[in-house]
Amino acid sequence: MRKLQISFLLGILLCLAPAYTIGNETGLANTETTTNARKNVSDWYIRDFHSQIVVNQNSSLDITEKITADCGNAKNKHGIFRILPETYNLNGNTVKSHVELISITDFYGNPLKYTATRNVLDNTVIWKIGDTNKTVQGVNHYQIKYRIKNALRFDNNNFDELYWNILGNFWELEIDKF
Repeated sequence: MRKLQISFLLGILLCLAPAYTIGNETGLANTETTTNARKNVSDWYIRDFHSQIVVNQNSSLDITEKITADCGNAKNKHGIFRILPETYNLNGNTVKSHVELISITDFYGNPLKYTATRNVLDNTVIWKIGDTNKTVQGVNHYQIKYRIKNALRFDNNNFDELYWNILGNFWELEIDKF
C-alpha cells in the first residue's frame, strides 16, 4: 500500500511539473519549435503570450508578460498596443484596480519606446509599444512588467478572492498560444 501511495504521488508530481523550454544561444526560447509560425503573415498576431504573476501580501499583483508577436512582412508596423482595465464590476459595484507600469523591454531587458495614456471613458490604461519613427517586421519580443493594486478582495468571511483577467478583453489580434 505504501508503494502505491508513493507511486501515485510521484505520478501527480510529474504531471504537475512545469514544462521548460530550452533557450538557444541568444537566451530566447526557440519560438520556431514551441509555436509554429504562420505562413504569409499580413498583419500582427500573437504567437505566444506567457504571464508570470506574483501575489503580494499587500493585495497587489506583480505581473510579467512575455509576448512574442509576428507581423510577417507587413508594411508600416511600429509595434503593439497593450490595454488593461483599471476597474471591474463585482456584485454590481465598481472596484478600482490601479495599474502601475514597471517596465517595457525586449526579452534581453533592453528598454522599448512606448507612450502611455488613460482612457477615462472605459477606465483603461493603454501602452502603445514601439517607435513612431521606426517600422518593424517579422517576429518581435515584448516583455511588460506591471503592478495591479487592489487585486485581492477580502469581503467574504469564508475566503479571499483574486480578480484579474490575465489575457484581458481588449486584444484585436489573434493569439495562437496562451
